[in-house]
Amino acid sequence: MVTDQTSAHDPLHGYLPKGWSWEEYQQKAESDPQGTILAAKRSMADHVQAMLAFHEMGSQPSTTAQHPPDGAGSGRQQRLRFRLRAGISAAVLPRYRPFRWVALSGDPQDIYKPTRK
Repeated sequence: MVTDQTSAHDPLHGYLPKGWSWEEYQQKAESDPQGTILAAKRSMADHVQAMLAFHEMGSQPSTTAQHPPDGAGSGRQQRLRFRLRAGISAAVLPRYRPFRWVALSGDPQDIYKPTRK
């Protein structure tokens, strides 16, 4: 199983772009927030491509994200969204309840979304 634990909902403050040091991220997030967001989204796209590659080799990718990091949002990546949702529901939720959720969105109601039927 390939799992995903990212803060993809906030590309500026929640995702360190691939190849950047923490110091570089801190400097660029302040001086060039739009460039930092773009770099984070490119990294997210690479992240999803890696998850797709693992899936094509037989692994079951899964995520706890409401919106998996999708970068460009291609049709292939859109298909992965369904697989990711199905993966977390089928493989993880039944075995590890109760989950401890955090509403990174800031909306307390989001805590209840993963287990709604």
